[in-house]
Formats: sequence, C-alpha cells, structure tokens
Amino acid sequence: IKEATHSVAKIDVFETNITNIDNDLVLKEIIDSKQVRIDNDPNDTHYEDLVYPDAPSCKLLCNEIERVVQEYFGKDLQMTGIWTHLTAPNGSTNFHNHHGSDISFVYYPRVLDNQGNLHFKVFANADTFEKTLEPTTGTLFVFPSSLPHYTGKNLSGEDRYSISGNFKRETKDDH
Repeated sequence: IKEATHSVAKIDVFETNITNIDNDLVLKEIIDSKQVRIDNDPNDTHYEDLVYPDAPSCKLLCNEIERVVQEYFGKDLQMTGIWTHLTAPNGSTNFHNHHGSDISFVYYPRVLDNQGNLHFKVFANADTFEKTLEPTTGTLFVFPSSLPHYTGKNLSGEDRYSISGNFKRETKDDH
C-alpha cells in the first residue's frame, strides 16, 4: 500500500422536514396542556422538559417521527421516550447527550427569529469540532444519542418549543 486514508470518526446528523403535520395545532395542544414538568427542581437538567401531550395532533406527530426514524435508521428501533422542551426567553439548553439510548431526535414545530440554533460538539485530543444547525419550522434532526449538543440562547422574546425523544434498538434478548 502506497497511500491510504482511514476515517477515525464519522458522525452524521440526519435532517428532514415533516410536512404533513399541522404545527400550529401541535403547538396549541402543547400550550393548552397542563405543561407538567418532568422535574420540578429548577437545578435539574429536566426542569425545561414537559410531559408530551396525549392529544390527537401530538400523537400524529409522534407516529410520523417514529415512521421517519425507522425508515432511515432501521425497523428495530423502538421509541423509548418523547417530551416537549420549553426554553423561556434568554434561556438555553445546557451541553448534554442522551446516554443510554441509541438514536435521539429533536423536532421544531415553530421556529422564531433569534431563537437559538442547535450545536453539536465533539472533542478529539486537543481539537474541538462543532457543527451549528439552523432549524426551520417542521425540521426534524435525528442523531446518535451519544453525540453531545446544546442550544444557543433564545433571544426571540417568546418561549421556544421543541419536541425531543429517544429510540433504542431491539435486541434478540428483548423478545
């Protein structure tokens, strides 16, 4: 072999738009729900997370996300959780990953100017690699759960809503 190039790490984030959902109705169902926090401790990272509504348009969106993820990443993936993420004005989402899952997602039912973008960041030795993605209304991002990410500050002046969740691969022992 005279020359060879070996890829050490390739991490992809899948992006698509879900166009057959009434995002205004999804947001209405979210806002009209009781908006129950997953954790009421403002120091907990799940404080910004709300229980995802059990409402018709929200169910339809959940089914559509599941269909897209399974179509692109494999039918052996099962959704293990879905929630609404509420970021108040001037808030942001801390740097984190979704340890314990295989595939994670975030969906944007409404995008406002200056609401803060999605940032993925990885470290390799002394190098840092960061990719910033700017969502539009209806954008679905799907990525490996171990990929660290955060969102920029919400400078829109309004609450930012996104919908996140996780998938895990079924193993033969799961049957």
